[in-house]
Amino acid sequence: MFVMNSFKVSSNDVRLMEAQAVHQFFLHLMAIFLTARLFGELFAHLKSPPVVGDLLAGVLLGPSGLA
Repeated sequence: MFVMNSFKVSSNDVRLMEAQAVHQFFLHLMAIFLTARLFGELFAHLKSPPVVGDLLAGVLLGPSGLA
């Protein structure tokens, strides 16, 4: 017979987890914007289209770069 362990989670714990998830989301968003801006400026300084720097920043961060 299979018995699951039940854990009690209080509403305070849920609020804390939600706040941490929101905080992490905005940190990731800021990292994406900052990296794209820096690479865009660098490529503009090198007389290349800034969008190439934005794309390179996305490739460097990638889906696992923010994990």
